[in-house]
This record gives sequence, C-alpha cells and structure tokens, in this order.
Amino acid sequence: MLQTLSNMKTFYASRISFANDFKGPSMIVDTACSASGTAFCLAMNDLKLGHTDSAIVCGTHMVFEPFINQYQQELSVCSPRGVSAVMDQEADGFVKAEA
Repeated sequence: MLQTLSNMKTFYASRISFANDFKGPSMIVDTACSASGTAFCLAMNDLKLGHTDSAIVCGTHMVFEPFINQYQQELSVCSPRGVSAVMDQEADGFVKAEA
C-alpha cells in the first residue's frame, strides 16, 4: 500500500517537503503548460496576503509513458523543427514547454 501511495503524483510535493524538512503547505499544481506560472501566482498571493513568509516554486515537465513522444510525433502534434511559431503561418505543431 505504501509503495502505491508513494508513486502517486499528488504526494510528490509532500515527499519533497518531508525530505527537506520544509514546514507549511505543499502542493502540486497541474495546469498543463501553465503550471509554473500558476504556482508562482499562488505563491505570490499567499505572500501578499501574509499567509506565509516565504515560498519555493519549482516547475518540471515529466513524461512517464515511454512512447508518448513517439505517438505525438506520429500524429504530427509536436513541431518536428522544435520551434514554437504561435500565430504564424510557419507553425507546424507545438513545442513542450512551461509558461
């Protein structure tokens, strides 16, 4: 049971807090490509409201399915050039990134 719980992404933030002896709230923010920006906004709001004295915000992109990149390339979802061309005629897919 403990192994199953420790592999759930909802517990990642708590495990990091425990391992580093951080105090206070910890959370995972999963809003796709805007997660880092959203987490930063949440931290800034808590700081402004006086709910906390300090905050650590971290963003990462993790792919656990080994074939997800292959599938996205086969479906022509990702840009084969690796170039983000938003609102451009040259656009040929998206590039994985954080806001």
